[in-house]
Amino acid sequence: MTTPDVPIPRPTARVLLLDPDDRLFLIHNAGEIINIGLPSVWLPPGGRLEAGETHEEAARRELQEEVGLTDVEIGPCVWLRTFPFELNDAHYAKHERYFICRVDHFEIGADLDVDPEGVISYRWWSLDGIDAATDQLFVPRALGRHLRPILAGDIPPAPIEVDI
Repeated sequence: MTTPDVPIPRPTARVLLLDPDDRLFLIHNAGEIINIGLPSVWLPPGGRLEAGETHEEAARRELQEEVGLTDVEIGPCVWLRTFPFELNDAHYAKHERYFICRVDHFEIGADLDVDPEGVISYRWWSLDGIDAATDQLFVPRALGRHLRPILAGDIPPAPIEVDI
């Protein structure tokens, strides 16, 4: 009798990067890069923790690597999201934490030192734009529904679980 594979934990930090107009900065990634089996997806900046990193440290590092931002204040963790995935015949359980970060509006330019692997484009999304984009896939999938209370100032006292 064989034992089922125990998923390898993969802690991850993501950042809900919001500008003064309450627009959310998202990265349009090719699906095969992030192993979702879909053509593309819009998701907040972020990635897995490196050895010895806290989630907040990973959030800062990922903002620098993916967006070119440094010296940002990471706000509270508001969401948790867990899901299984496979990569190179190994089974993982991704455990994401989502942090709020308020920044001035910016545009990604050629002068920023960012890691563009798998990036199709970048965009600031309004809540109405997210709600109206029924032909796009967002992470989490109900991003607009989960974001609405955050933009209204309803920050949960403890992170809440959100859907895939």
